[in-house]
Amino acid sequence: MPDQEKRSIGEIMEDLQRINQEFRERVRDGFKNPDDFIKLSEIEKMGRELSLNTQKLYLEETTSLLNDIDESLLIRKKKQSTKKKG
Repeated sequence: MPDQEKRSIGEIMEDLQRINQEFRERVRDGFKNPDDFIKLSEIEKMGRELSLNTQKLYLEETTSLLNDIDESLLIRKKKQSTKKKG
């Protein structure tokens, strides 16, 4: 992900909503024609794809949040803690 352009949390959430909506539509479409119902194995496959895509987006969101942390505060706290021990 380092080469990837940084996206906002809102953009990531939009992607989550989009892939979830696409999954729902594909499943619904699979039940429209009683002569050609979607197979359970296809639904399971789509569910695994949804899970993987969702996991990727949550990882991207977490990475974005962690990249925004002001580490200088943590470093200062650690220095204070080290001085107290010495």
